[in-house]
Amino acid sequence: MTGLMIKDLLVLKNNLLTKKYFLTLGLGFLVAVLFLRQSLMLIAIFLLFILLNNVVKVFMEDHYSGWLHFIQVTTPLKAPTIVLARYLSAGIYALLSNLVFTFLIADTLVFTHSFSWQTLFTIVPVTFVISLLYLTVAIPFLYLFLENGLFIMIVTLLIIGTALTKLTNIASFASGHLLLLSAKALIAIILLALISYGTSLMIFRVKQTKEQ
Repeated sequence: MTGLMIKDLLVLKNNLLTKKYFLTLGLGFLVAVLFLRQSLMLIAIFLLFILLNNVVKVFMEDHYSGWLHFIQVTTPLKAPTIVLARYLSAGIYALLSNLVFTFLIADTLVFTHSFSWQTLFTIVPVTFVISLLYLTVAIPFLYLFLENGLFIMIVTLLIIGTALTKLTNIASFASGHLLLLSAKALIAIILLALISYGTSLMIFRVKQTKEQ
């Protein structure tokens, strides 16, 4: 499993260490510092999601290089292990991306003093959790739709979100004591992770069968 995770992270590193990404991130943040200081936090969050969306490259690399067939022929690894390794490598990548995000907003704080250190230490854990949830939801879509997965995921979430707001009482779920809310959130996250993993595993097995 460790080898699979290293492979994924190397693919991500090789894609990030290109002039295109460095220029995009560097110029974007430079323009923000010079002309958009009041919006630096939002721009840093936007850059964070640019980094997170780079994970699509791993799925494209697997598909176009014949990785699934290679795994079947050369290793005894089972589908659950391969899919779990993808989730773990995505989690590590989310952590690394958030370290970059923390560096950017810490620089913002030092140069502009537009918010406090307390705000910084509040935002960073929240963005990390959101990053993990984002990739957890994205992975099944990427397994199924590859480079179109993120767009289809966003459209699907908008449709589901609109339907839920009309058909359910969100306020009742969000009501209650803080401890109860935390328990509800934790249960929801665990269910989301299990559903995501199970869906990804099913899609992977179907694709693996087609590769035979």
